[in-house]
Amino acid sequence: MQLQFRLLVLVITLLCVSTLHAKAPSFWSWWGDGKAEISVYDVQQSRYGEMRSAEQVFVYVTEPMNIPKQVKSDNGKGEVVNVLKLNRMKQFNTGIYQYNTMTSTFALLDNVRHSKWQARKGDFAKVTMTMQEWCGTAFEQMNRQTNGYTVQENSYFESEGDRNTLLTIPPSSPLVPADGLFTLARELVQPIEHAKLTLVRSAEYTRMLHIAPDVFEVSVVRSEDVPDWYDSHSQEECTSISFVGKEMTYEFVIEKQYPHKISAYRVLRGKSLMEEGYLRTSMREPYWSQNSNANEFLRKKLGLDGNKK
Repeated sequence: MQLQFRLLVLVITLLCVSTLHAKAPSFWSWWGDGKAEISVYDVQQSRYGEMRSAEQVFVYVTEPMNIPKQVKSDNGKGEVVNVLKLNRMKQFNTGIYQYNTMTSTFALLDNVRHSKWQARKGDFAKVTMTMQEWCGTAFEQMNRQTNGYTVQENSYFESEGDRNTLLTIPPSSPLVPADGLFTLARELVQPIEHAKLTLVRSAEYTRMLHIAPDVFEVSVVRSEDVPDWYDSHSQEECTSISFVGKEMTYEFVIEKQYPHKISAYRVLRGKSLMEEGYLRTSMREPYWSQNSNANEFLRKKLGLDGNKK
């Protein structure tokens, strides 16, 4: 009887160790299933000196990109590279009127060696941002070049409209769009191997702060513990990673289990909180084919349209 008990304990121990060290799935075994990861975040957003309640939807999905044009390939043929796209759609009110923003980032899943531009797997090929509010519309697009990013700005403000800027890669550290951190922090494409990064300022925040695109350096800080500000909503164990700069800091709480979803995040300007988000719910769905009235129940599952769980 005692021997049987010891054998049972040994089997349970081996199963636990096996579970703890279970190998994470390969990228394409997870992301090549023809579905997108859709996550909804409850957000507190600073605007005009006050915090606003906001809702933000993250959509991660793979797609083919036409290399010369840096746009989605219609048929996947020709000069094509695979990317992991993230669309972030945010909505919040400022008094009587509403803000709507959408930021898209495109992380390369392969190296690019082309006559027009070159980049490595894990780099960001492109960033776009649109902002609509009752005063007007702003649009910004960043395109990867071999030596950096070209930035095109269009705005209803005279001083911010129709500008073009080239931001070059510094010799000191890799150049990463700040908007790309929402993909980079999860280390889905490549691990972060550098202690310092140079960030291109978020397109959304250049418009909100009414400043020109620029770059700033951050330190990469990891911790096995979650930060003091984190109010756990996740059922998963989490770790944290921060990108700490003198002016802007991005903090992420990441689920340890693959696919390492962002459980919560914060954006700070100095010590002032600019944005804080907590994961509400998440699912994987081929949303582009779910466009009939019969599919609207999925919005309720996500807690959209005021239908929070």
